[in-house]
Amino acid sequence: MPIERRTKLLKEVVFGFVALILMVCLACLLINYFLFPNLSLNGGTYIRIPYGEHFDNFGCSASYLGDDISDSIEYDGEVDETVVGIYNLKCIVTRNNITLEKERKVEIVDDRAPNIVLNGESKIKLCPKDEYIEEGFTAEDNYDGDLTSSVKVKKGLNRIVYTVRDSSNNEKKVVRIIDNKDDIYPELKLEGQFVYNLELNRKYIEPGFTANDNCDLDLTNKVEVSGFVDSSKEGTYILTYSVSDSSGNVTKKDRVVNVKKNINKDDSFTGLIYLTFDGGPSRTITTKILDLLEEKKVHATFFITNKDEELNDIIKKISDTGNTVGLQSYSNSYKIVYSSIDDYFDDLEKLSNKVEQITGVKSYILRFLGGSSNTISIKYSKGIMSKLVKMVEEKGYHYFDWNIESYDDDKDKSSKDIYNSVINGLSKDKINVVLMHDYEENYRVIEALRDIIDYGLEHGYKFMAIDMSVPMVKHRVNN
Repeated sequence: MPIERRTKLLKEVVFGFVALILMVCLACLLINYFLFPNLSLNGGTYIRIPYGEHFDNFGCSASYLGDDISDSIEYDGEVDETVVGIYNLKCIVTRNNITLEKERKVEIVDDRAPNIVLNGESKIKLCPKDEYIEEGFTAEDNYDGDLTSSVKVKKGLNRIVYTVRDSSNNEKKVVRIIDNKDDIYPELKLEGQFVYNLELNRKYIEPGFTANDNCDLDLTNKVEVSGFVDSSKEGTYILTYSVSDSSGNVTKKDRVVNVKKNINKDDSFTGLIYLTFDGGPSRTITTKILDLLEEKKVHATFFITNKDEELNDIIKKISDTGNTVGLQSYSNSYKIVYSSIDDYFDDLEKLSNKVEQITGVKSYILRFLGGSSNTISIKYSKGIMSKLVKMVEEKGYHYFDWNIESYDDDKDKSSKDIYNSVINGLSKDKINVVLMHDYEENYRVIEALRDIIDYGLEHGYKFMAIDMSVPMVKHRVNN
């Protein structure tokens, strides 16, 4: 057979086979269309429902020859939303004795951990020797209900761990912290006055004291008193009272005893000038003031704020050169010190402790930020100054305002203006307390200070540092 004919015959066979296949497929489609219904799931074949949530059965859809026959669908299987598990749901439709099925799996899952509620506090403060007595707990699960009896309790060195699992293996842990560290300082109370004025040659009689501790209770017999009072010699004596608890927390307090003649008669402090400096110390100004004071052989008082630790050497130099280190503020913030009584004394104690560590001397001389007459404090706590002026004295402090203002903090004032402001306010009929500032870059005060000292010395005044014997100069309190 010629090759051309064979090729033609082969093409006819292939074409015929393809045509046959197409006819069979078409026949199947026609049979499926006319004999078989169409069934489909509304939604996925797997649905996951958290326990406690409602399950909406989206159902199925069915059609036949283009008509909706969903009403003919039968459903098999149910979902119990109250029981965790996997449920099989079926949609079934029948047409022309032909039945189709579609299956959907619905899982009700409990994926929420139980809850543990501790009775009492989650952080317990105990004394070192005390043992915690369990206050109890409860455990509740959204599916299993009360699981209190299933809670496992594990005690550690400084914590108790409570653990519970529900039937779906959801775990919950709660920790109770046990703090056996005693970091509370003993309470030391001095009877009588913090500042005790004693007539010369009259015997000093201790007013007494008490000490109590949160763990060790009464520690009065553990109080140690250091220092002495020589009532035969005028002067200021410091008695230091110290008590330590079994955890090593130490509380100290001082009592100032002033021994002097004619204690009921006012001493004369007229003709004296007390130069006082606020806002320091500073490297540029305070050191120059100290050099000038040493040159002129006079002394002054520096009411310090907490500055950089690198300035601690200046604070020590103030004290070592015979000047007084007074207290003003650790934070140097009106908002902090005048927010409450506690905030003020917390701030004061920080500064007092710092000064004592640096100088070795406990200072009881202070000046309020803005003076006792300030009105800024009203913004933070109404009436606080009226309380503070009384309380600082009750705690043994002497506070000093001023009666001569230099205005050296006014940038519009020259050194000549500063000089005139001071000398025009001087009088030999009063205690002269001068307000000046030793903050950074305040060079005008240096320029004026030399002339002020020279004027005072030439006119018979004496320049002194404030001590506990000086009568307080007070403003009228405005808050």
